[in-house]
This record gives sequence, structure tokens and C-alpha cells, in this order.
Amino acid sequence: MKEKKTGIPMDEDIIQKCIDPSTGRDITAEHISERLKELEKLASDIISRAIQDYHKNPENSKIIYEKYYW
Repeated sequence: MKEKKTGIPMDEDIIQKCIDPSTGRDITAEHISERLKELEKLASDIISRAIQDYHKNPENSKIIYEKYYW
């Protein structure tokens, strides 16, 4: 009987890794952590600008939502 394959591939060959070229060390986790911090800062800035725009003109909440969401 054949085993069913899951939809999520778990082979080591298909996982992208970040390797430090100078040391050859795997820095994937560090790279992901750094990138998440950058994205968190970007998201925080976008939210802050949206809140400022809303406080200036609450009647345009739908326009503000569309501007910053998309």
C-alpha cells in the first residue's frame, strides 16, 4: 500500500538557508529575526501614520483605511 504524501514538503533540500559567506555558518534564524524586526518597525510606522491621519479627519476613516491597508 502506498503512503499518502502531505502537501507540505519537509525535505532538507528545498529549505532555503542563509549562509554567512565569510564563515560558512548557517545564519538563517538570525536573518529571519532581523527581518521580522524591520517589518515590525515598518508596520508600526504605517499604523502611526494612519492614526495621525484619522485624528486629523475622522470622517475619512474609510479612505484612510483603504490608503494604509492596501
